[in-house]
Amino acid sequence: EMSSLMISVLLLATPLQAALVPRCPTALHRRTAVRMLVDVRDSPDYGARLTEVAARSARLLKAKEAAGLSFDELASSLGLTNTYTAQLFLGQAKLTAATATQLKAVLPAVNDEDLEAMLKHFPMRGFDERILQEPNVYRTYEAITHYGEVIKR
Repeated sequence: EMSSLMISVLLLATPLQAALVPRCPTALHRRTAVRMLVDVRDSPDYGARLTEVAARSARLLKAKEAAGLSFDELASSLGLTNTYTAQLFLGQAKLTAATATQLKAVLPAVNDEDLEAMLKHFPMRGFDERILQEPNVYRTYEAITHYGEVIKR
């Protein structure tokens, strides 16, 4: 049973922050989890990090567009899937050193600072409620919601 403070904090948290709160079996652990969540949310680095990832993503997408490459073409050149390649560009996946070298060869416009940051920092994964308003995404979400147990088995 969660305390009202925990529920309030979770309701105010972004999905990314809420994901950081572990499932806690004891009241002591729940209090620690709440403190952890509040600390992450109040951290001045958190907002700056999101802004940095968004700016880097914009630069990467601009370089991709300038080269006239699709994610499929880029992924093929890198030996990755198109999904993973898109995740790299959006800051949602970790870049490896080998892939960084290949990416620089395929897209010379990508600056070294961006590659360095992609190698150094952890991915920023999150969930934006607005994405569910896109019809194709909503239908996929609906299918998983309704048939998830069957698919899993």
